[in-house]
This record gives sequence, C-alpha cells and structure tokens, in this order.
Amino acid sequence: MAIDTGSGGRRRGRPAEARRGARAAAPRAQTLVNWSLYRIGWVVVLLPALIVLVGAHTPRTLPSAALPETFDGASALSYTSQLIATAPDRGPGTPGDARAAAWVAQQLRLTGISDVHTDRFTARDASGRRISLANVVAIEPGASREAILLMAHHDAQSPGPSANDDGSGVGALIELARTLVGTTAGKTVILASTDGSLAGSAGARRLASHLPAGYHVGAVIALDAIGRRGPLRLRIDSDTVRQPAAGLVHGLRSALTGHGLPDVRVPSLGRQAAGLSTWSALALDNCCTPIPIAG
Repeated sequence: MAIDTGSGGRRRGRPAEARRGARAAAPRAQTLVNWSLYRIGWVVVLLPALIVLVGAHTPRTLPSAALPETFDGASALSYTSQLIATAPDRGPGTPGDARAAAWVAQQLRLTGISDVHTDRFTARDASGRRISLANVVAIEPGASREAILLMAHHDAQSPGPSANDDGSGVGALIELARTLVGTTAGKTVILASTDGSLAGSAGARRLASHLPAGYHVGAVIALDAIGRRGPLRLRIDSDTVRQPAAGLVHGLRSALTGHGLPDVRVPSLGRQAAGLSTWSALALDNCCTPIPIAG
C-alpha cells in the first residue's frame, strides 16, 4: 500500500472511495426550492401592499342621509319606457341618438332645473367614421362649489331598444333630477346624459375634459344597466387609493340595509386583498369593491 507522507511527513491514507471494497457515497440530493429566495420573494410582494395599506387616504364614515325618500321607481321606469318609445334605435351618431339627446334635455328642463345645456361635438365611431354626438348636462347648484356628478349614457347598440343598457340608467337619472330639485343645500349636483359609449366612451371622455367651469367634482356615480333582473352590484372605484376605506364600505352597507334591503353582502377579506395584486391603467376600473345586493 502506497503511503503519501506529504511535505509535513504525516501519513495520509487513501480516500475512502478508493479503499478496497468501499462503497461510493450516494450523491447529495439537490432541493428544487431555494427557500431563502422564496422568503425574499414574499417580502418583495408584501412590502408594496403594506405601503399602500398604510399610506392610503381613509375617507370618513358615510353619514346618514338627511333628505326624505322621494325617489319613485315607477316614475323612473316610465321615463325609460318613454325614451325607448321616442328613440328605439340609438346607435351613436344616428338620428335616433340625436332624438334621444333632445328628449333627455327636454325632460331635465321639465323637472325644474334651469341650467340645462347640450354640448355637441364629433368623434370617431368603432369603424373610424367621424360622427356627431351630444352630451346633455344639467346643474342643480348647491351652496358649495364641490359637486357630485351623476351620469348615464343615452346611446345604445343598434337596433335597440336597449331598455336596460342604458335606458334604465337614463330613466333613473331623470327621476333623480326631479327628486333633487330644491334639495341640494350642500354640494352641487351635476347630471349628465352622455353620448358615444359605443364610440370609445367618447361622451364620457368629452365630459371629463369639459366639466362645468367653477366646480370641483369630488365623486361620480355612473348609472349603467341597472334594470336587469337579479342582484344589483355597486362598484366603488377611486383614482387615489387601491381599496376603499372599510368605514366607507360598511357605512354604505348600513345605509342600504337601513333603506330596507334585506341582504347586502361585502366581499370576503381575501377577495378584497386580491385586488391589491393588480393595477389597471383605466381610472374607472383600477380599484373596486363590488357589493351584491339581493332583494
């Protein structure tokens, strides 16, 4: 047997795998997950979420309504029926669409609102043609220059009649105008019937860039296809925070149940937290909490 004394004169035997009859050691199994990187990865994911939750602006709890309940659902349905009878085909830029805009303006004036005007403009439809469109805007002034904007689109997919999308929203908009006349002691209310929803939301975009001068819009309520059967769904969106404050959501829930709705459900905490994992570039759908309403 050969002996290697090395430079220090110490005797070293042969490696174990070289010894006669020795069995070679099995190779060490390699793990498929690097747990250190895994933990670091979770920190990277959760840290931005924590920053958003801590730094988000928290609105105050929704106060109770001080106004009497005067909204008449049957009246709103009647307005919807009149709209689709006046202009069943309301494709953007069509004669029926123009009749719908004129009818909405007339009905808003009949509610008693004095400041009603029509904003006419052009835009391109889905096929690229330039078409004539019209937004109808009514202002019920309050003591404050802060305003709440209520909106619904009067154009619809040809050949119509599109009673739900969005005849139902227009009917509710006009009924709300009738209800709110003379009651807006605080914030100003702006009611807008927009055009061109099927032309890249041209009317909504036009309204956003041509809001009534001198007012600051602090909230927008869009009435879109609210006449369908089954549970209604409210979507709370914001352009400043990812998720609405818990006080706002639960205040709204309490207000709805206080108006006699027997079953108002808020999404689970897991579903709400899942909303933090995505971000949409569109302001109208970048953070939302749906509230299904049954009853």
